Amino acid sequence: MKDISNRVIHTERCLSLWEEDNSRSLRLEEAALQVRMICEATLLASFSLHSKVVDDLLSTLKKNDGWDKLRKVLEKENPNYMPSPISSVRTPTGVIQIAHIEDKFISGSELFKMWGKASELLHCRNPLKTEFSAQEKADEISAAIRRFKDVLHQHAIFIPCDGTLYMVNVVFSTGEPEVLWWTASQESGSANQSIID
Repeated sequence: MKDISNRVIHTERCLSLWEEDNSRSLRLEEAALQVRMICEATLLASFSLHSKVVDDLLSTLKKNDGWDKLRKVLEKENPNYMPSPISSVRTPTGVIQIAHIEDKFISGSELFKMWGKASELLHCRNPLKTEFSAQEKADEISAAIRRFKDVLHQHAIFIPCDGTLYMVNVVFSTGEPEVLWWTASQESGSANQSIID
């Protein structure tokens, strides 16, 4: 998770340098590369948490080196494999009550689209095709990074086979990401209003 968070910060720096001088096209390409890496690392981080769900995890990883194939494996085993942005409140009895924040959620298919859009900057363009707008690409990357930060801020991944909930907070305010995480057991079956210890 720290690797992903550091890549988010690096992408923001690349975009800032590109905004200062739009002739620095390599900075925009570097930002696009980081978005691709964030997409892939997000999926692999989730995949590693599912070792109890995916039969023979190491064998599956060796056979499916393409992250789009790993996404399909995860979707089959746990449709809710993606990090879910949450809000949390501690009740007077010490129980933490969480709620899924739907409008900040990034689905697996959205992650794949972000990866594809970032990839467009990482290949030489066909000179016979219409040139894309560098500013539009920068805006796409910036929007993707804002969404990643929203999810990373406070999120959870639920592992269905044993009821384990992995919760993570990432704090970006210091310039160096601070990652806090813990596990808990889910007590209620509601996806939107889970109560945990």
